Amino acid sequence: PEVPAPARFRIYNGYDLFGGDFARSKKGMWLTQSECQSMCASQSRCRAFTYNTKYGVCFLKDRVSGKLKPWKTAISGILSSARQPVAVDSGSIGNQTVSSSGACGSGFKTRTNTDYFGNDIGGYRGSFSSCRRRCRNTSRCRGFSWIKKRNVSKRCWLKRAMRNPSYKSNVLSCVKS
Repeated sequence: PEVPAPARFRIYNGYDLFGGDFARSKKGMWLTQSECQSMCASQSRCRAFTYNTKYGVCFLKDRVSGKLKPWKTAISGILSSARQPVAVDSGSIGNQTVSSSGACGSGFKTRTNTDYFGNDIGGYRGSFSSCRRRCRNTSRCRGFSWIKKRNVSKRCWLKRAMRNPSYKSNVLSCVKS
């Protein structure tokens, strides 16, 4: 018999996917994120999961509804084949107003309150627009993280890889699409 391919998930560190719960792990039964992900992959009904890192609790979801909510002790995984939520908020970048239509502009996917640690090409001063332009004009740039706080010397961080996203307020990341 043919063995099905393992399920692939898009992982969102530091985000909780509210709603759609059809099952949860038993209280006191401490699970790892990997075990939670495997539980979801083994059930045809499961489209996503949220794992609580503080309590080791796993929530299985049969639908993806709403936005991902920033939550420090949560890791959510959504089947790659499932519709991905839009986690874009309105707000401002420095003195530039941005909307939920996509702060990063064409050619980029917007990830608000998200940082991608490591894989830095370099840190730069300048405006958000110059940061985006610098990434577009750098062939090995896969995206950038923009620090919204004004009191840091380097607000633009170009990345050669966009791996391991994690929740970080005041950071906007733009991933080349």
